[in-house]
Amino acid sequence: MVSLFFGVVSIALYIYFKANMLMIWPYYLIMVCIYLFGYRSEKFDILEPYNGISILHMLYALASASYALQHHALPYAGEFVNYNSISTFINVTIISQLSISLGNIVAYRKKTETKMSLSSKDVSQLSLVSVFLFFSLIIIQYKALDIFHVSSYAERVLAENVLKRKDNTSGLYDFINIISQVLMIFLALDIIRKASNKILKIFASLILFLLIARYVLAGDRASAVMAIVCILAYVNYLYYRIPVSLSIFLSLSGYTAFSLLSIMRNSSNFSKMVELGGEYFQKHGLDMFSLANSGELTAGTNLIKIIKEINGSSIDYVYGGGGHYLFGGNILDSILTFIPRFIYEGREGFGNERFVKIFYPETYAIGGGNGYFLPIDGYWDFGILGVIVLMFLYSYAFTHFYKKFISNEKTVLSVIIYSLFFSQGIIFAMRSGCYASIKQFLIYSFPLLIVFTIKKMIIRNKT
Repeated sequence: MVSLFFGVVSIALYIYFKANMLMIWPYYLIMVCIYLFGYRSEKFDILEPYNGISILHMLYALASASYALQHHALPYAGEFVNYNSISTFINVTIISQLSISLGNIVAYRKKTETKMSLSSKDVSQLSLVSVFLFFSLIIIQYKALDIFHVSSYAERVLAENVLKRKDNTSGLYDFINIISQVLMIFLALDIIRKASNKILKIFASLILFLLIARYVLAGDRASAVMAIVCILAYVNYLYYRIPVSLSIFLSLSGYTAFSLLSIMRNSSNFSKMVELGGEYFQKHGLDMFSLANSGELTAGTNLIKIIKEINGSSIDYVYGGGGHYLFGGNILDSILTFIPRFIYEGREGFGNERFVKIFYPETYAIGGGNGYFLPIDGYWDFGILGVIVLMFLYSYAFTHFYKKFISNEKTVLSVIIYSLFFSQGIIFAMRSGCYASIKQFLIYSFPLLIVFTIKKMIIRNKT
Protein backbone atom coordinates (compact mmCIF):
# COMPACT_ATOMS: atom_id res chain seq x y z
CA MET A 1 0.00 0.00 0.00
CA VAL A 2 2.83 2.41 0.82
CA SER A 3 4.58 1.59 -2.46
CA LEU A 4 1.28 2.26 -4.24
CA PHE A 5 0.96 5.60 -2.44
CA PHE A 6 4.41 6.77 -3.52
CA GLY A 7 3.98 5.27 -6.97
CA VAL A 8 0.86 7.33 -7.63
CA VAL A 9 2.39 10.46 -6.09
CA SER A 10 5.58 9.97 -8.14
CA ILE A 11 3.62 9.75 -11.39
CA ALA A 12 1.57 12.81 -10.44
CA LEU A 13 4.71 14.77 -9.60
CA TYR A 14 6.41 13.71 -12.85
CA ILE A 15 3.46 14.76 -15.01
CA TYR A 16 2.57 17.88 -13.03
CA PHE A 17 6.08 19.24 -12.43
CA LYS A 18 7.98 17.53 -15.24
CA ALA A 19 10.30 20.38 -16.15
CA ASN A 20 11.41 20.91 -12.57
CA MET A 21 11.48 17.32 -11.35
CA LEU A 22 13.69 15.97 -14.15
CA MET A 23 16.59 17.96 -12.71
CA ILE A 24 16.45 16.18 -9.35
CA TRP A 25 14.69 12.90 -10.18
CA PRO A 26 17.56 10.67 -8.90
CA TYR A 27 17.56 12.67 -5.63
CA TYR A 28 13.81 12.09 -5.26
CA LEU A 29 14.15 8.35 -5.88
CA ILE A 30 16.96 8.04 -3.31
CA MET A 31 14.83 9.83 -0.69
CA VAL A 32 11.79 7.62 -1.41
CA CYS A 33 13.91 4.44 -1.21
CA ILE A 34 15.29 5.52 2.17
CA TYR A 35 11.73 6.24 3.34
CA LEU A 36 10.52 2.79 2.23
CA PHE A 37 13.55 1.23 3.94
CA GLY A 38 12.46 2.73 7.26
CA TYR A 39 8.73 2.06 6.94
CA ARG A 40 7.51 -0.48 9.51
CA SER A 41 3.72 -0.13 9.91
CA GLU A 42 1.41 -2.92 8.78
CA LYS A 43 -1.14 -0.45 7.37
CA PHE A 44 -0.68 3.07 6.05
CA ASP A 45 -1.82 5.80 8.45
CA ILE A 46 -1.86 9.32 7.03
CA LEU A 47 -1.22 10.76 10.51
CA GLU A 48 1.59 8.44 11.58
CA PRO A 49 4.61 10.58 12.57
CA TYR A 50 7.05 8.73 10.29
CA ASN A 51 4.83 9.41 7.28
CA GLY A 52 4.29 13.06 8.18
CA ILE A 53 7.94 13.76 8.99
CA SER A 54 9.31 11.92 5.94
CA ILE A 55 6.85 13.22 3.34
CA LEU A 56 7.12 16.85 4.48
CA HIS A 57 10.90 16.59 4.88
CA MET A 58 11.20 15.26 1.32
CA LEU A 59 8.91 17.95 -0.12
CA TYR A 60 10.82 20.79 1.57
CA ALA A 61 14.16 19.29 0.52
CA LEU A 62 13.09 18.67 -3.10
CA ALA A 63 11.50 22.10 -3.49
CA SER A 64 14.56 23.85 -2.07
CA ALA A 65 17.07 21.87 -4.14
CA SER A 66 14.94 22.39 -7.25
CA TYR A 67 14.80 26.16 -6.70
CA ALA A 68 18.52 26.45 -6.01
CA LEU A 69 19.47 24.35 -9.05
CA GLN A 70 17.22 26.37 -11.37
CA HIS A 71 18.15 29.85 -10.14
CA HIS A 72 21.59 29.35 -8.54
CA ALA A 73 20.28 31.74 -5.89
CA LEU A 74 18.31 31.92 -2.66
CA PRO A 75 14.66 33.00 -2.97
CA TYR A 76 14.61 35.86 -0.46
CA ALA A 77 17.49 38.11 -1.46
CA GLY A 78 18.46 36.60 -4.82
CA GLU A 79 21.80 35.73 -3.23
CA PHE A 80 24.05 33.55 -5.41
CA VAL A 81 24.77 29.99 -4.27
CA ASN A 82 27.27 27.64 -5.88
CA TYR A 83 26.98 23.93 -6.61
CA ASN A 84 29.14 23.08 -3.61
CA SER A 85 26.57 24.50 -1.18
CA ILE A 86 23.69 22.86 -3.07
CA SER A 87 25.39 19.46 -3.21
CA THR A 88 26.16 19.69 0.52
CA PHE A 89 22.48 20.47 1.13
CA ILE A 90 21.45 17.40 -0.88
CA ASN A 91 23.88 15.20 1.06
CA VAL A 92 22.72 16.61 4.42
CA THR A 93 19.03 16.01 3.63
CA ILE A 94 19.74 12.45 2.43
CA ILE A 95 21.58 11.76 5.70
CA SER A 96 18.76 13.47 7.58
CA GLN A 97 16.15 11.19 5.96
CA LEU A 98 18.31 8.15 6.68
CA SER A 99 18.50 9.15 10.36
CA ILE A 100 14.72 9.62 10.45
CA SER A 101 14.27 6.14 8.97
CA LEU A 102 16.71 4.55 11.43
CA GLY A 103 14.95 6.24 14.34
CA ASN A 104 11.66 4.74 13.20
CA ILE A 105 13.20 1.27 12.75
CA VAL A 106 14.70 1.27 16.26
CA ALA A 107 11.44 2.52 17.80
CA TYR A 108 9.56 -0.35 16.15
CA ARG A 109 12.03 -2.96 17.42
CA LYS A 110 10.45 -2.62 20.86
CA LYS A 111 7.43 -4.90 20.71
CA THR A 112 4.19 -3.04 21.34
CA GLU A 113 0.71 -3.78 20.11
CA THR A 114 0.19 -1.14 17.42
CA LYS A 115 -2.94 -2.41 15.72
CA MET A 116 -5.15 0.59 15.10
CA SER A 117 -8.81 0.28 16.01
CA LEU A 118 -11.60 2.81 16.22
CA SER A 119 -13.00 3.86 19.57
CA SER A 120 -15.17 1.13 21.01
CA LYS A 121 -17.28 3.48 23.08
CA ASP A 122 -20.97 3.99 22.38
CA VAL A 123 -21.28 6.96 20.04
CA SER A 124 -25.02 7.45 20.44
CA GLN A 125 -24.66 9.51 23.63
CA LEU A 126 -23.93 13.23 23.50
CA SER A 127 -23.03 14.78 26.83
CA LEU A 128 -24.91 17.91 27.88
CA VAL A 129 -21.62 19.14 29.32
CA SER A 130 -20.10 18.98 25.81
CA VAL A 131 -22.96 21.03 24.36
CA PHE A 132 -22.70 23.58 27.18
CA LEU A 133 -18.91 23.86 26.72
CA PHE A 134 -19.38 24.24 22.96
CA PHE A 135 -21.73 27.21 23.35
CA SER A 136 -19.49 28.72 26.05
CA LEU A 137 -16.50 28.60 23.69
CA ILE A 138 -18.55 30.22 20.93
CA ILE A 139 -19.26 33.15 23.27
CA ILE A 140 -15.60 33.43 24.26
CA GLN A 141 -14.29 33.07 20.69
CA TYR A 142 -17.01 34.96 18.81
CA LYS A 143 -14.42 37.14 17.06
CA ALA A 144 -12.84 34.01 15.54
CA LEU A 145 -16.16 33.34 13.78
CA ASP A 146 -16.53 36.80 12.23
CA ILE A 147 -15.85 36.46 8.50
CA PHE A 148 -16.93 40.04 7.67
CA HIS A 149 -14.20 41.92 9.55
CA VAL A 150 -10.99 40.11 8.66
CA SER A 151 -7.62 41.75 8.07
CA SER A 152 -5.45 40.08 5.46
CA TYR A 153 -2.17 38.35 6.22
CA ALA A 154 -0.25 41.12 4.45
CA GLU A 155 -2.00 43.83 6.49
CA ARG A 156 -1.40 42.44 9.96
CA VAL A 157 1.42 39.90 10.21
CA LEU A 158 4.49 42.16 10.44
CA ALA A 159 3.01 44.47 13.08
CA GLU A 160 1.74 41.49 15.08
CA ASN A 161 5.17 39.85 15.09
CA VAL A 162 6.87 43.03 16.34
CA LEU A 163 4.32 43.35 19.16
CA LYS A 164 4.66 39.68 20.13
CA ARG A 165 8.42 40.03 20.54
CA LYS A 166 7.89 42.95 22.95
CA ASP A 167 4.79 41.72 24.79
CA ASN A 168 5.46 39.20 27.57
CA THR A 169 1.80 38.08 27.63
CA SER A 170 1.35 37.38 23.90
CA GLY A 171 2.16 33.70 24.36
CA LEU A 172 -0.61 33.31 26.94
CA TYR A 173 -3.09 35.02 24.62
CA ASP A 174 -2.16 32.69 21.74
CA PHE A 175 -2.38 29.67 24.04
CA ILE A 176 -5.93 30.53 25.15
CA ASN A 177 -7.07 31.17 21.57
CA ILE A 178 -5.56 28.02 20.10
CA ILE A 179 -6.78 25.68 22.85
CA SER A 180 -10.26 27.22 22.73
CA GLN A 181 -10.50 26.87 18.96
CA VAL A 182 -9.17 23.30 18.94
CA LEU A 183 -11.75 22.33 21.57
CA MET A 184 -14.44 24.08 19.54
CA ILE A 185 -13.51 22.08 16.44
CA PHE A 186 -13.64 18.76 18.27
CA LEU A 187 -16.89 19.58 20.06
CA ALA A 188 -18.46 20.62 16.74
CA LEU A 189 -17.36 17.31 15.18
CA ASP A 190 -18.70 15.39 18.18
CA ILE A 191 -22.06 17.14 17.92
CA ILE A 192 -22.26 16.54 14.16
CA ARG A 193 -21.55 12.87 14.74
CA LYS A 194 -23.63 12.17 17.84
CA ALA A 195 -26.48 14.68 18.14
CA SER A 196 -29.99 13.49 17.34
CA ASN A 197 -31.25 17.04 16.87
CA LYS A 198 -30.78 18.07 13.21
CA ILE A 199 -30.81 21.79 14.02
CA LEU A 200 -27.95 21.28 16.47
CA LYS A 201 -26.01 19.32 13.82
CA ILE A 202 -26.51 22.10 11.26
CA PHE A 203 -25.50 24.76 13.78
CA ALA A 204 -22.30 22.88 14.69
CA SER A 205 -21.50 22.47 10.98
CA LEU A 206 -21.99 26.22 10.47
CA ILE A 207 -19.64 27.06 13.35
CA LEU A 208 -16.99 24.74 11.91
CA PHE A 209 -17.39 26.33 8.46
CA LEU A 210 -17.12 29.89 9.84
CA LEU A 211 -13.99 29.07 11.81
CA ILE A 212 -12.17 27.54 8.82
CA ALA A 213 -13.48 30.24 6.45
CA ARG A 214 -11.97 32.92 8.68
CA TYR A 215 -8.63 31.11 8.68
CA VAL A 216 -8.68 31.07 4.87
CA LEU A 217 -9.73 34.72 4.50
CA ALA A 218 -7.07 35.79 7.00
CA GLY A 219 -4.43 33.76 5.14
CA ASP A 220 -3.71 31.99 8.42
CA ARG A 221 -2.14 28.81 7.05
CA ALA A 222 -0.96 27.59 10.46
CA SER A 223 -4.47 27.66 11.96
CA ALA A 224 -5.99 26.19 8.79
CA VAL A 225 -3.51 23.29 8.91
CA MET A 226 -4.25 22.75 12.59
CA ALA A 227 -8.00 22.64 11.89
CA ILE A 228 -7.54 20.14 9.05
CA VAL A 229 -5.34 17.91 11.24
CA CYS A 230 -7.99 18.00 13.99
CA ILE A 231 -10.72 16.95 11.53
CA LEU A 232 -8.57 14.20 10.00
CA ALA A 233 -7.57 12.87 13.44
CA TYR A 234 -11.17 12.82 14.67
CA VAL A 235 -12.34 10.95 11.58
CA ASN A 236 -9.33 8.63 11.35
CA TYR A 237 -9.21 7.54 14.99
CA LEU A 238 -12.80 7.83 16.19
CA TYR A 239 -14.98 7.16 13.18
CA TYR A 240 -13.57 5.99 9.84
CA ARG A 241 -10.12 4.71 8.92
CA ILE A 242 -8.87 6.90 6.06
CA PRO A 243 -7.73 4.58 3.20
CA VAL A 244 -4.65 5.05 1.02
CA SER A 245 -6.67 6.24 -2.00
CA LEU A 246 -8.29 9.02 0.03
CA SER A 247 -4.92 9.86 1.60
CA ILE A 248 -3.48 10.43 -1.89
CA PHE A 249 -6.40 12.64 -2.88
CA LEU A 250 -6.22 14.67 0.35
CA SER A 251 -2.44 15.09 0.05
CA LEU A 252 -2.57 16.42 -3.52
CA SER A 253 -5.63 18.58 -2.79
CA GLY A 254 -3.95 20.02 0.30
CA TYR A 255 -0.80 20.87 -1.64
CA THR A 256 -2.82 22.62 -4.35
CA ALA A 257 -5.01 24.52 -1.86
CA PHE A 258 -2.12 25.80 0.23
CA SER A 259 -0.16 26.80 -2.88
CA LEU A 260 -3.13 28.94 -3.87
CA LEU A 261 -3.53 30.38 -0.37
CA SER A 262 0.11 31.53 -0.38
CA ILE A 263 -0.69 33.66 -3.43
CA MET A 264 -4.18 34.82 -2.48
CA ARG A 265 -3.62 35.86 1.14
CA ASN A 266 -2.57 39.40 0.26
CA SER A 267 -6.27 40.22 0.51
CA SER A 268 -9.06 39.15 2.87
CA ASN A 269 -11.81 39.89 0.35
CA PHE A 270 -12.83 36.57 -1.18
CA SER A 271 -13.57 37.94 -4.66
CA LYS A 272 -10.24 39.79 -4.64
CA MET A 273 -8.48 36.61 -3.50
CA VAL A 274 -9.97 34.71 -6.43
CA GLU A 275 -8.91 37.54 -8.75
CA LEU A 276 -5.33 37.40 -7.43
CA GLY A 277 -5.24 33.65 -7.95
CA GLY A 278 -6.62 33.99 -11.48
CA GLU A 279 -4.10 36.66 -12.44
CA TYR A 280 -1.23 34.58 -11.11
CA PHE A 281 -2.47 31.53 -13.00
CA GLN A 282 -2.74 33.50 -16.27
CA LYS A 283 0.84 34.66 -15.82
CA HIS A 284 2.44 31.38 -14.71
CA GLY A 285 0.02 28.60 -15.70
CA LEU A 286 0.45 25.24 -13.95
CA ASP A 287 4.00 26.24 -13.09
CA MET A 288 2.48 28.15 -10.15
CA PHE A 289 2.05 24.73 -8.49
CA SER A 290 5.62 23.59 -9.09
CA LEU A 291 7.72 22.65 -6.10
CA ALA A 292 10.32 25.30 -6.91
CA ASN A 293 7.64 28.04 -6.92
CA SER A 294 6.24 27.11 -3.52
CA GLY A 295 7.05 29.95 -1.15
CA GLU A 296 6.22 27.62 1.73
CA LEU A 297 8.39 24.66 0.75
CA THR A 298 11.42 26.64 -0.44
CA ALA A 299 11.98 27.67 3.19
CA GLY A 300 14.36 24.71 3.15
CA THR A 301 16.82 26.89 1.22
CA ASN A 302 17.66 28.47 4.57
CA LEU A 303 19.72 25.36 5.28
CA ILE A 304 21.64 26.16 2.07
CA LYS A 305 22.16 29.67 3.48
CA ILE A 306 23.59 28.24 6.73
CA ILE A 307 25.85 25.88 4.76
CA LYS A 308 27.07 28.71 2.56
CA GLU A 309 27.77 31.03 5.49
CA ILE A 310 29.65 28.38 7.47
CA ASN A 311 31.66 27.34 4.39
CA GLY A 312 32.33 30.99 3.62
CA SER A 313 33.33 31.77 7.23
CA SER A 314 31.13 34.84 7.37
CA ILE A 315 29.19 34.33 10.60
CA ASP A 316 30.19 36.93 13.17
CA TYR A 317 28.15 36.13 16.23
CA VAL A 318 28.29 35.93 20.02
CA TYR A 319 29.16 32.22 19.87
CA GLY A 320 32.22 32.94 17.77
CA GLY A 321 33.07 34.44 14.41
CA GLY A 322 34.81 32.91 11.46
CA GLY A 323 31.95 30.63 10.48
CA HIS A 324 32.10 28.37 13.53
CA TYR A 325 29.23 26.08 14.38
CA LEU A 326 27.28 27.06 17.49
CA PHE A 327 28.43 23.92 19.36
CA GLY A 328 25.32 23.56 21.50
CA GLY A 329 24.35 27.23 21.58
CA ASN A 330 21.13 26.39 19.77
CA ILE A 331 20.18 23.80 22.39
CA LEU A 332 21.09 26.08 25.30
CA ASP A 333 19.05 29.01 24.00
CA SER A 334 16.13 26.70 23.26
CA ILE A 335 16.13 25.48 26.88
CA LEU A 336 16.27 29.07 28.13
CA THR A 337 13.14 29.95 26.13
CA PHE A 338 11.12 28.07 28.76
CA ILE A 339 11.96 30.94 31.11
CA PRO A 340 9.33 33.69 30.59
CA ARG A 341 10.68 36.98 29.23
CA PHE A 342 9.35 38.91 32.25
CA ILE A 343 11.84 36.86 34.32
CA TYR A 344 14.74 36.77 31.82
CA GLU A 345 14.10 39.55 29.33
CA GLY A 346 17.49 39.34 27.63
CA ARG A 347 17.34 35.68 26.64
CA GLU A 348 17.74 34.66 23.00
CA GLY A 349 14.96 33.02 21.01
CA PHE A 350 14.93 29.79 19.04
CA GLY A 351 17.15 29.16 16.04
CA ASN A 352 14.46 30.33 13.59
CA GLU A 353 14.42 33.75 15.26
CA ARG A 354 18.21 33.90 15.50
CA PHE A 355 18.51 33.02 11.81
CA VAL A 356 16.53 35.99 10.53
CA LYS A 357 18.04 38.27 13.19
CA ILE A 358 21.59 37.53 12.00
CA PHE A 359 21.21 37.18 8.24
CA TYR A 360 18.22 39.41 7.49
CA PRO A 361 18.24 42.10 10.22
CA GLU A 362 16.11 44.53 8.19
CA THR A 363 13.42 41.87 7.80
CA TYR A 364 13.63 41.04 11.51
CA ALA A 365 13.28 44.71 12.50
CA ILE A 366 9.91 45.05 10.75
CA GLY A 367 8.56 41.76 12.13
CA GLY A 368 9.30 39.51 9.17
CA GLY A 369 10.57 35.95 9.11
CA ASN A 370 12.16 33.73 6.49
CA GLY A 371 11.16 30.34 7.80
CA TYR A 372 13.57 27.61 8.86
CA PHE A 373 13.95 23.88 8.13
CA LEU A 374 13.80 20.77 10.29
CA PRO A 375 17.52 19.71 10.15
CA ILE A 376 18.93 23.23 10.70
CA ASP A 377 18.93 23.02 14.51
CA GLY A 378 21.24 20.02 14.43
CA TYR A 379 23.42 21.22 11.55
CA TRP A 380 23.99 24.71 12.94
CA ASP A 381 25.13 23.26 16.26
CA PHE A 382 27.32 20.31 15.24
CA GLY A 383 27.23 19.91 11.44
CA ILE A 384 26.46 16.49 9.94
CA LEU A 385 26.87 14.79 13.33
CA GLY A 386 24.24 17.11 14.80
CA VAL A 387 21.81 16.23 12.01
CA ILE A 388 22.34 12.48 12.50
CA VAL A 389 21.79 12.57 16.27
CA LEU A 390 18.92 15.07 16.34
CA MET A 391 16.93 13.53 13.48
CA PHE A 392 17.37 10.03 14.91
CA LEU A 393 16.16 11.08 18.38
CA TYR A 394 13.34 13.17 16.94
CA SER A 395 12.03 10.30 14.82
CA TYR A 396 12.49 7.72 17.59
CA ALA A 397 10.68 9.82 20.22
CA PHE A 398 7.77 10.70 17.95
CA THR A 399 7.29 7.11 16.77
CA HIS A 400 7.38 5.94 20.41
CA PHE A 401 4.68 8.50 21.31
CA TYR A 402 2.56 7.33 18.37
CA LYS A 403 2.86 3.68 19.40
CA LYS A 404 1.70 4.55 22.91
CA PHE A 405 -1.26 6.48 21.51
CA ILE A 406 -2.29 3.86 18.98
CA SER A 407 -2.05 0.94 21.41
CA ASN A 408 -4.56 2.47 23.85
CA GLU A 409 -8.26 3.06 23.48
CA LYS A 410 -8.90 6.30 21.65
CA THR A 411 -11.02 8.96 23.34
CA VAL A 412 -11.83 12.49 22.21
CA LEU A 413 -9.33 13.85 24.76
CA SER A 414 -6.49 11.58 23.61
CA VAL A 415 -7.18 12.43 19.95
CA ILE A 416 -7.13 16.17 20.78
CA ILE A 417 -3.70 15.71 22.37
CA TYR A 418 -2.50 13.71 19.37
CA SER A 419 -3.79 16.39 16.97
CA LEU A 420 -1.72 19.01 18.80
CA PHE A 421 1.24 16.61 18.76
CA PHE A 422 1.02 16.14 14.98
CA SER A 423 0.24 19.74 13.98
CA GLN A 424 2.66 21.47 16.36
CA GLY A 425 5.36 18.82 16.72
CA ILE A 426 5.60 17.74 13.07
CA ILE A 427 4.04 20.19 10.61
CA PHE A 428 5.09 23.28 12.59
CA ALA A 429 8.61 21.82 12.95
CA MET A 430 9.27 21.87 9.20
CA ARG A 431 9.46 25.67 9.15
CA SER A 432 10.40 26.34 12.78
CA GLY A 433 12.82 23.57 13.74
CA CYS A 434 12.68 20.71 16.24
CA TYR A 435 13.18 22.67 19.44
CA ALA A 436 10.56 25.36 18.80
CA SER A 437 7.98 22.78 17.74
CA ILE A 438 8.51 20.60 20.82
CA LYS A 439 8.05 23.60 23.11
CA GLN A 440 4.92 24.58 21.18
CA PHE A 441 3.41 21.12 21.61
CA LEU A 442 4.30 20.91 25.32
CA ILE A 443 2.78 24.30 26.10
CA TYR A 444 -0.47 23.70 24.22
CA SER A 445 -0.97 20.13 25.41
CA PHE A 446 0.27 20.42 29.01
CA PRO A 447 -3.11 21.11 30.68
CA LEU A 448 -4.77 18.43 28.54
CA LEU A 449 -2.04 15.93 29.42
CA ILE A 450 -2.64 16.61 33.12
CA VAL A 451 -6.38 16.00 32.72
CA PHE A 452 -5.69 12.85 30.67
CA THR A 453 -3.24 11.49 33.28
CA ILE A 454 -5.62 12.17 36.20
CA LYS A 455 -8.47 10.53 34.31
CA LYS A 456 -6.38 7.40 33.67
CA MET A 457 -5.35 7.24 37.34
CA ILE A 458 -8.98 7.45 38.47
CA ILE A 459 -10.01 4.68 36.06
CA ARG A 460 -7.06 2.53 37.18
CA ASN A 461 -7.95 2.96 40.87
CA LYS A 462 -11.57 1.98 40.22
CA THR A 463 -10.49 -1.25 38.56
